[in-house]
Amino acid sequence: MKQILYIAVGVLVAIVVVWAIQNPDDLRHRTIGYSQEEKDEAWEKYHNAVSESTARLKAATLEPKSNSFA
Repeated sequence: MKQILYIAVGVLVAIVVVWAIQNPDDLRHRTIGYSQEEKDEAWEKYHNAVSESTARLKAATLEPKSNSFA
């Protein structure tokens, strides 16, 4: 019974090690979370995207439409 437990723990450790080697950021984000810098950067990107979308929508809305009946 102990051998099966040791093998299972060994396999789990090996999986975590391979995961850490292949994608350390993903492992860190899923276990510890995101740093404050990463959160601030993501919010800044979000606000920039909203501002750009709003500006494009306002520009499209305020453009004079051609009158096809004239």
